[in-house]
Amino acid sequence: MKRKAATAQVLEMPIFGGLSAATRKQLARDLQIDQIGAGSCFLIEEDASEPELFIVVDGEVAITVEDRLLVLNESPTLIGLLSMVDEAPRTASATAFSDVTLARLSHG
Repeated sequence: MKRKAATAQVLEMPIFGGLSAATRKQLARDLQIDQIGAGSCFLIEEDASEPELFIVVDGEVAITVEDRLLVLNESPTLIGLLSMVDEAPRTASATAFSDVTLARLSHG
């Protein structure tokens, strides 16, 4: 998926609906769009590195805790919102179940 299409899909999500035009424009600039292959782990339980919000734009992601599957999320969905708020270590791991288009937003 192309960056422009992925960014547009992210900005259409209800969580970003109340943002001003200027804030939406800045958000669009700040988003990083990545293509993640099936089987790639992009978020590791107990990781305390810089908080990031992941938005699954396309594909499926398995969320696990202690190697147990909790949920299989389909796009679009947010992953990592809690760490953006409390800056605590990750409470779960996330692995691409299929090929995934992922938008990433860093805390700072």
